Amino acid sequence: MHIAVIDDDNSIILKSYEIINQYSVEKHLNISVDGFKSAEDFLNSYKAELEQNPSFKYDAMFLDVEMGELNGIELGHKLRIELNNYYTQIIYITSHAGYMPKAYDNWALGYIVKPFDSESIYKELDKLMNIIVSSDLIYTFVEDRIEKKVLVKDIVYFTVNVRRVSLITIDAIYEFNGSLSHVCSELPEGKFLRINKNTVVQIGQISGMTSDRVILKNGESFEIGRKYYHDVMERIE
Repeated sequence: MHIAVIDDDNSIILKSYEIINQYSVEKHLNISVDGFKSAEDFLNSYKAELEQNPSFKYDAMFLDVEMGELNGIELGHKLRIELNNYYTQIIYITSHAGYMPKAYDNWALGYIVKPFDSESIYKELDKLMNIIVSSDLIYTFVEDRIEKKVLVKDIVYFTVNVRRVSLITIDAIYEFNGSLSHVCSELPEGKFLRINKNTVVQIGQISGMTSDRVILKNGESFEIGRKYYHDVMERIE
């Protein structure tokens, strides 16, 4: 999960980061956090990411209302209307709850009033997780007797060696006991493709193919098994 914190007070960014990191440890989640000290800094960074990867989106942003020339309400409007991003969940941070009617015009998930504590952040993160889980966007597995969760959109591929499954995401590698058949039965329909007896890839992570291999966006490639060739050709083309 990828979260942005935008606030002109660096202490708020640091405090938010500490609480979100604590939440990720307790919930066994992989959450990365980017901090920005102005709406302009966020926009510049976000647009640069989009140039490299047009599908890039933050899963959520904790957004201060009162900032410099471009405030949080205006940034939320730009995100929704100008950048057409209705995926990223917005949680506003404010000193005055009176701003909230305008905040909800930007389809905000919620808001936190300063000064805030861990409970306030946890409440909003729980709401975010409920939305993700209810949309089948979380894959859950058990690694070393600990239940862990990753966002489906972050999964690159699964591969198996005997009964040991490796799960490769954009920024992490996990291993757990199981079979590819069982993994496939738990994945959202239409998002993944089995390309040989040992490998299942996310279709959105495929950048191209040759006559006998599938090439992924991270540069890796896998041979297409004879048994799966027809299905691969139909699904990719």
